[in-house]
Amino acid sequence: YFGHMSINPKDNIIFFSFIWFLYFSSKYIFNKNDKLKNLIYLSIFLGIGCGVRPTFLAICFPVFVMSIYYIIKNYMSFGRKLPRILIDSALLIIIVFFLTSITWPQVFTDGLHVFIETVINSANWSLVPYYGLINGSLYELNNTPKLYFIYFFAYRMPIYVVVLISFSYLIIFKDKEFKNFFGQKIKIKFIILNIIILFPIFLAIILNVNIYDNIRLFLFLIPFLCI
Repeated sequence: YFGHMSINPKDNIIFFSFIWFLYFSSKYIFNKNDKLKNLIYLSIFLGIGCGVRPTFLAICFPVFVMSIYYIIKNYMSFGRKLPRILIDSALLIIIVFFLTSITWPQVFTDGLHVFIETVINSANWSLVPYYGLINGSLYELNNTPKLYFIYFFAYRMPIYVVVLISFSYLIIFKDKEFKNFFGQKIKIKFIILNIIILFPIFLAIILNVNIYDNIRLFLFLIPFLCI
């Protein structure tokens, strides 16, 4: 993974920003103290990710949805009333917009259309090589196979990882002793982990993203697969 840093540093920043964004988002949601500090930190890492790759905001979408759901469900004990939540939301938008703007100085000279055009191009990775290779077969990147991730999982992932991930579903949902040892909330945590992993994958399939170099564009998912 770190060998990849020498040829493309963007993926490492995306990985770094996503992990810390999730960490401070959870602290902002679940901790009653230091909410302002955690909000500033999560906004900074969200802004750094968006500054490097505007589509970073898309992979954070499930986190926003789950956070809003938790706040609505636990509004009385959340420690923030609606006016303060709106102020926090405005502060988040300002910080993210500021950090994204300073990494796109050409917007101030060439106009906002440069940024919008880049977002559109990066949404499906149109500026890529013409052909890719998966499981010994060539394919056109503008016609990436819908089963690309299944091919990668079956043929490129280490066999012990495939076995462990496959058995994890049986253990967590069927083994009562496992749930008693780790607590009843382990199932909910496992579902949230799956949402974080699967959402970018399904989004890439639906949008017909041009995928190449195995899962280079999805390296930020590796730590979650390890969990």
